[in-house]
Amino acid sequence: MNYLLVLRAVNRAPMDTAEVSERIKAERSFSIRLLRYLNSPTFPLLVEVRSIPHALSLPGERGTRKWVSLIAVTCVASGKPAQLVSLPLIRARICELLAPGAGLAVSANDLLLLGLLSAMDGILDMRMPDVLEEIAISEDIRDALLGKTNKPRDIFEFVRNYERGCWEEISSLAARLAIHEDAISPLYVEAVEWARKLLSGHEEAVSPSA
Repeated sequence: MNYLLVLRAVNRAPMDTAEVSERIKAERSFSIRLLRYLNSPTFPLLVEVRSIPHALSLPGERGTRKWVSLIAVTCVASGKPAQLVSLPLIRARICELLAPGAGLAVSANDLLLLGLLSAMDGILDMRMPDVLEEIAISEDIRDALLGKTNKPRDIFEFVRNYERGCWEEISSLAARLAIHEDAISPLYVEAVEWARKLLSGHEEAVSPSA
């Protein structure tokens, strides 16, 4: 629940950095993980991050939303099967990468959040409507997660059909989104590698010797 409260605070508009900081500090394990994570080789920062306010000041609001959300979901999924841990990260990254080609570059962060939250019902053993009651997100992303038809949902379905190898559906959605089908394979490989590195950094950040 504390991780969900962090997700709610960091994705509220406008974001209150002080509230996000307090929510993170209220969950000591999250605070430790975040600081160790940001000081790991995954993040080539020029300075050592020594406090939560300092951590939140470095990437800017959009960066803070992205990275705190990613770390929160990764922490929530700890202890779950490896596939369930990596799935939302891969989806998040591929949705983000597909955004420019679909004419949604300005919504790339929202699409990352869409992919990131898409498996939260399975991770938390909750119904998706109940999960979304705990998190502040845009109406378009909420609708997409609840299965309503809109452009973010089309991108999510595009990704899910690629996961399943449903090529006819992929062709139809690619035409609707103006995405070149040939682009998806290298982007998906990039997303898988990105998720692998992220999880590798997470494991290093939370290990007893970190």
